[in-house]
Amino acid sequence: MVGAPVAANSLPAQLVTSIDELLQELDTLVAPSSSLPHDVIRNASGSITAQLREHSRQLTNIVREAKQRSSEDRLMKDQAHLGLQNLLYERRHLEREIEKCRQFNSIYQEIPLHTMDEFMSIAPEEAKSEEILKDEHQLLLGRLNLELSERTRLDAQKKQMIAEKERLLSENKKAEGGLDSLVGELDSLAKIAVELQGKMAALELP
Repeated sequence: MVGAPVAANSLPAQLVTSIDELLQELDTLVAPSSSLPHDVIRNASGSITAQLREHSRQLTNIVREAKQRSSEDRLMKDQAHLGLQNLLYERRHLEREIEKCRQFNSIYQEIPLHTMDEFMSIAPEEAKSEEILKDEHQLLLGRLNLELSERTRLDAQKKQMIAEKERLLSENKKAEGGLDSLVGELDSLAKIAVELQGKMAALELP
C-alpha cells in the first residue's frame, strides 16, 4: 500500500517520483470516496507522512551536498584561474627579462682584447684547450684573463720604467749639482790666477 523506501544516495529524480507516488496514495486514502476504516487510514497516512519526511530530508541533504560540491568546484576553478594568471604574469616577466638580457651591452663587450691570433700565440696551453675553444663563454673568460695578465705585466713594466726614470733624474740632478760646484771652484781658481798674474807683473823690474 505504501511506497518502498528510497536509499539515501538515490538520484533526486527517483526521490521526486517516489514523493509523487506517496502523495497520490495519500490523496486516495483521504478521498471522501474511500471505504477504508478510519484506523487503517490513520496508520497508512502516518506511514506515508513519515516516508515523505524522510524523502524531504534526503532531498535537503542532496541539495546541500550539491551546493557544497558546486562551491568547491567554483573555488577550485577560481584557484586554477588565479594560478593560470600567475603563470601568465611570470611568463611575461621572464620574457621581458630575457629581452633585457639580449639587449644588454656588457662592459666586457667594450674592452679591447687581443685578437684570436694573438690569443692563440701568447695564451698558456691550458687556456686554449679544445674544450675551451668550443665554449664561447669559457673562451671569453680566457681572453679576459689573458688581457688582465698582460695589462698587469705591462703596468708592472711601466712602474719599473718610471722608477728607473726617477732614479736617473735624481742622479742627473746630483751630477748637475756637482758640475755647478766644480764650475764655481774653477771660477774661483781663475780669479786667483788673474790676481796672481797681476801681482807677478807688479814685481817685474822696469
